[in-house]
Amino acid sequence: QDITARKRTEDALRESEERFRVIFEHANDAIHLNNADDQILQVNPRMCALMGYSREELLTMRVSDLQAPEVRGQPGHVIRNELARHGSAVFESLDLHRSGRRIPVEISIARIERTQEELFVSIVRDITERKQAEEALHESEERFRTLIENVGEGIGLVNPAEQFTFANPASEAIFGVPTGGLLGRNLREFTTPEQFGAIREQTRRRQVGEKSAYEIEISRP
Repeated sequence: QDITARKRTEDALRESEERFRVIFEHANDAIHLNNADDQILQVNPRMCALMGYSREELLTMRVSDLQAPEVRGQPGHVIRNELARHGSAVFESLDLHRSGRRIPVEISIARIERTQEELFVSIVRDITERKQAEEALHESEERFRTLIENVGEGIGLVNPAEQFTFANPASEAIFGVPTGGLLGRNLREFTTPEQFGAIREQTRRRQVGEKSAYEIEISRP
């Protein structure tokens, strides 16, 4: 019996499996394969490095064991519940390193089709650096917000339509309006035509790259 076609199919399958194995083993993201009961069946080296466990240790664990206590789901139902909640969308969670350190992560889950057993692949990305950067940005913004809210000089932001989109309390006091009274109002209301024209000209110069500071005295017409 000629089995040439079958051999070609087997060879192609082996090549495909080898390619996916190489991708799995060398991926920068952590990957783990799970069954419907949340048992971990396979992990890549990045998963071991991320969580601080050996491959052998991870293969004795369930997905819920990877989660920080504050987000931990019901053992045996984590994968199904996450799929029901998020579908194929990437979502954020919090994993637990072997040392007890919390690891902010992004996770995506997919069901593997055409297998006798229901299997799921989870791709986990460490977003610690991004979260730290976001927190640092938030702290910086909060410091500047506190500074702007408490300085004696008026500070405001005006959009291209010359409407105030932000004004600190000092600005409101200078123009004699109540809290929030400048928002949405046009700068023209608080300047003479000559003053407004001078502001526009200086704004144009700044937009083309001039960096010099300028002063314009304005008074409400």
